[in-house]
Amino acid sequence: KLGVKTLRDLEEALQQHRVSKLRGFGERTEKMLQDGIQFVKTKPRRFLYAQAVPIVNAVISSLRKLPDVEKIEVAGSFRRGKETVGDLDFLAISRKPEKVTQAFVSLPDVADVLAKGTTKSSVRLTNGLQMDLRVLSKKEFGSALLYSIGNKEHNVEIRKLALSKGYTLSEYGLFTLKSKRWIAGRTEQEVYDKLGLKYMEPELRENLGELP
Repeated sequence: KLGVKTLRDLEEALQQHRVSKLRGFGERTEKMLQDGIQFVKTKPRRFLYAQAVPIVNAVISSLRKLPDVEKIEVAGSFRRGKETVGDLDFLAISRKPEKVTQAFVSLPDVADVLAKGTTKSSVRLTNGLQMDLRVLSKKEFGSALLYSIGNKEHNVEIRKLALSKGYTLSEYGLFTLKSKRWIAGRTEQEVYDKLGLKYMEPELRENLGELP
């Protein structure tokens, strides 16, 4: 409605307080957007893999100590071993997701809590790196991990393969196409086995011929 197409357009609209007048928006949203623009201007968008390693180790070590966490893994481009990462994605198994979420948003070096729900949360560290957490059940952990590791092109192709075999694959599991019956999803290996594939290391998931 405001004709905003670029970051500069948005900044001008915010400076003129036109955003807060939109239905569904307000001063708080306007302030959050202003803070976001300032963050983009002053913080790096990507971090070296080596910079992220100690952070990943610290988060996993801290959350693993919780009695309510059965398992936790890191996903995304970090798991694929890319040279740089834009953010960090963590997946955990727990029957008490709200406790895990609270521990996550309370980690040291958390500067801002961007979102906090029962099973999903997002924070920004003092160095500007964003971290996201999803708390899942055992049944969907493997399929969610497969989805979150990526990359996007690999995920598209593996979903096409699933369709060709009479299944539908999502982050929630592998289901029969017709009856929508759950088939697999507890582990990545389980999903690969059902699709007749060998397990693929995350570093190979780039849609560069690794899928048949």
